[in-house]
Amino acid sequence: MKVKALFLLFLFVPVHFSLPFLIYYGNKIPEHQLYKYEDLVIDPDQYQKVWEFPNRTYAYISMGEVEKYRSYYQLLLKKGILNDINPVWPDARYVSLKDDTWKNYLLETVIPNVLQKGYKGIFLDTLDSLLESKQPREAILDLINSIKKRFPGLKLMANRGLSLLKDLDVDSVLLESTISHYDFKTKKHSLAEDYQANV
Repeated sequence: MKVKALFLLFLFVPVHFSLPFLIYYGNKIPEHQLYKYEDLVIDPDQYQKVWEFPNRTYAYISMGEVEKYRSYYQLLLKKGILNDINPVWPDARYVSLKDDTWKNYLLETVIPNVLQKGYKGIFLDTLDSLLESKQPREAILDLINSIKKRFPGLKLMANRGLSLLKDLDVDSVLLESTISHYDFKTKKHSLAEDYQANV
């Protein structure tokens, strides 16, 4: 019996990203249009599988509050760790760090689910909410730094929380709303005062 040998040649072509960075929380952009960004922050509930994405994908996770539409909102509400409603985002409640319930749920459920979807990093949003809701500083640092301890290869990008940064084990920092901000009363974007004077 003759056996035919089949040789497969894999060509590794370097990816050239045309744009450096995008944060997108929706789900209307087709996946292939997201490939052009070198670093990409998207909602893991909107884009379920990113294993084949060529770029560095960060999963959006809110650290300091939980929105009503998240699958685990009711569970955490029953556990008694969701406190006051955020007046700016009325569909979200501040998280309490009175015990390790939120930390353990992040480490054992939320982040492993994100990793199973192929994400390479986590975008740590609403760090300011932990400060605004007067959570203990040490508990906040323990919450964030425990992620790197459990998942040392995971890229972590912190959004603001500037007073915490010197003690946080993260790879990068995003400074959101430095040039413009959104007014929830008028429902319009406007330049920050420091920039209006120079326009």
